[in-house]
Amino acid sequence: MGTPVAVCYANLVLFSIEEELLRNSDIVYYRRYVDDLFIIAERPAIENFFTTFSNKLSTIKLESITIGEQGVFLDLNIQLIKDTNYKITYSIYQKEFNRYQYITTHSDHSTSAFQNIITNEIKRYCLLTKNRDDFVTQTNLFYSRLLAR
Repeated sequence: MGTPVAVCYANLVLFSIEEELLRNSDIVYYRRYVDDLFIIAERPAIENFFTTFSNKLSTIKLESITIGEQGVFLDLNIQLIKDTNYKITYSIYQKEFNRYQYITTHSDHSTSAFQNIITNEIKRYCLLTKNRDDFVTQTNLFYSRLLAR
């Protein structure tokens, strides 16, 4: 399971590194969710960031680096469109190997726990889909997986 302070420790370590790295960089946009990084910058700035990061902490391996106009961050497929300004579009990304092992109604969890999984997943689809067709598609896939469980 790991130690309960792992997330706090990861935040402290990454904060101390990123503060120094970002101070002298040409990164346009930077966000971090625990240990997942999302960066928008020209290629040299990103390469410099990752090289400096790796040199500072060789024990932490940065994986799934996407350099280009499209990539995956958390559960979003994100695309950067450059016209007169930069525009970010996104859609829900679901990993191929995800088994969708939701708790079943036969578990010892309370009924509200099962209902909250459904409610929160539907809310997430509302937030992360841009049109009704995408929402209906994602909701139908979710419903099918629930029935299969």
